[in-house]
Amino acid sequence: MTGLNLSEWALTHRSLTIFLMIVAVGAGVMSYFRLGRSEDPSFVIKTMVVQAAWPGATAEETLKQVTERLERTLQETPRLDFLRSFTRAGVTTIFVNLQGNTPAKEVPDIWYHVRKSISDMRATLPLGVVGPGFNDEFGDTFGIIYGFTAEGFTHRELRDFVEDVRSKILHVPDVSKIEILGAQDEKIFVEFSVQQLASLGIDRSALIAALQAQNVVQPAGTIQTGDEALAAMADSYTRLLDDRTLLLLQMQIYAACSDPEIRDATRAAYKRLWEMVERITGLPFQTVVDFFAVGMLMNVAAALDLPSVDERWTSWCPKD
Repeated sequence: MTGLNLSEWALTHRSLTIFLMIVAVGAGVMSYFRLGRSEDPSFVIKTMVVQAAWPGATAEETLKQVTERLERTLQETPRLDFLRSFTRAGVTTIFVNLQGNTPAKEVPDIWYHVRKSISDMRATLPLGVVGPGFNDEFGDTFGIIYGFTAEGFTHRELRDFVEDVRSKILHVPDVSKIEILGAQDEKIFVEFSVQQLASLGIDRSALIAALQAQNVVQPAGTIQTGDEALAAMADSYTRLLDDRTLLLLQMQIYAACSDPEIRDATRAAYKRLWEMVERITGLPFQTVVDFFAVGMLMNVAAALDLPSVDERWTSWCPKD
C-alpha cells in the first residue's frame, strides 16, 4: 500500500491545482493589504468608568443615594457582563464591563446608550451631586510625542504656537487625536492699594463687584445689521459711565502696560475685542477705527468725571 503522491495528484488534476493556486495567491494579496501597519495600533477596551461626587456625604449615604441608583440604571446596558463599584465618603466609582464577544463596532453605540441613560436619570440624584462623569478612552494610543521649549517667549506665546502646530498636524492622514500636556493656564492676579483707592474715591467692594460682573453672561438680543450692532455696542459702553469703577480700572491697566506681561495680556485682549467687533458688524475698517476712538474718549470722560461737568466743551458727553 502506497501513500498519497501529491505530485502525481497535482499532475493528474491540473485544472483543480491551478484553481487552488490562484485562490491561495488571491487570499495572500488580500491579507497583505489588510495587515496592520501602525506601530501602536488602536484597540477597543470594553470597559467604561462612571464616576460621581457628592461633597459632604458619608460613605453610606453615597452608597444608598448615588451608587445604587446609578447601578440600577447601568444594569440595563446592552451586552453588559458585570458591574464593579467602589464607594467612599462623597465619591462613587463604577466600572461597566461588557461581554468579551461584543463586536468592536457596537461599543461606541453602547457607550452612547450609557451616557443617555445616565443623563435621563440624573434629575433623580440628590441635590449637590457633581457629575456623573464618563471615561471610555482607555484604548487611545500615541505614536509620537513632541516637546516644545521657547526660551525668551511667554507661556501664552508658546501655547499659541503649539495650538497652531496642533491644527496643522490634525490635517495629516491617520492623525485622529492630539493632546496638549503641560500647558500653563492663564491667571490674572489683581493687586491694588487701599490708600490709592481711597484717594480716587473708589469703593473696594464696588471694584470687586465690577470685576466679578465681567464673568456674568446676559442675553443681548439679536442684531440684524452692522450699524445696529455698532449702535448697540456704543450704547452699552456709554452706560458704563454710570459706574466709573470699571472704566477707571481699564485706564489703570493701560497705564501699567510698561510691564511686559500686562502689556502682552492687554494687547491680546484688545485684539480679540477688535476682531469681535469686525466680525459682528462687518463694517469698513475705518468705521471700526472711529468706534474705538470714541470708546477711548469715553474712558477719558470717565477718568475726568465729565458727566458731572455742565459746560459747552463737555456737551458731547452723556450727562447724569
